[in-house]
Amino acid sequence: APERAGDLILAEWPDIPESLVDDGVSAEIDWLIRLVTEIRAVRSDLNVPAAAKIQAGVSGDKQTSERVMRHHELVCRLARLERLHDGVAEGEGIILTPMEGGEDLSLYLGGVLDFEAERARLVKEIAKKAKEIKALEARLENKDYIKKAPGAVVEKARATLADEQAQRDKLEEALKRLS
Repeated sequence: APERAGDLILAEWPDIPESLVDDGVSAEIDWLIRLVTEIRAVRSDLNVPAAAKIQAGVSGDKQTSERVMRHHELVCRLARLERLHDGVAEGEGIILTPMEGGEDLSLYLGGVLDFEAERARLVKEIAKKAKEIKALEARLENKDYIKKAPGAVVEKARATLADEQAQRDKLEEALKRLS
């Protein structure tokens, strides 16, 4: 219980009866979160300027179409879109990405993104990560290093290796989106 009336931050989380939980609403919110997260991830991975208002499209089943129409304005605001289309397109300047729920997302980046320059940047970053990973792997495979270095240093090197591998994988995924 709060120490004073109004100390919401100290209050316990309320228990909500199961009768008030609506699975359909939960699924709708989950879909919105997945869509906005995916759009933001693609924008971030490809260095699309934050101020750039782009268009996107989502294709899926009838329920997806209804969700696109129902939540158009909210998705546009949260994902910084000019417009959200029902359906996807292919062609020049379009990035097509499958989503977790089976839908396809397309982002219209023609005129906003220099595809060749972005590919070159990603290839360069991937090569840099590969070099860093190779050096860390060599260090961690060295038995003398493992024996002599303090445990905390070895663990930090392992954590750094995992982080570098994750970053490389993310860059490779971004490069695939441009192919």
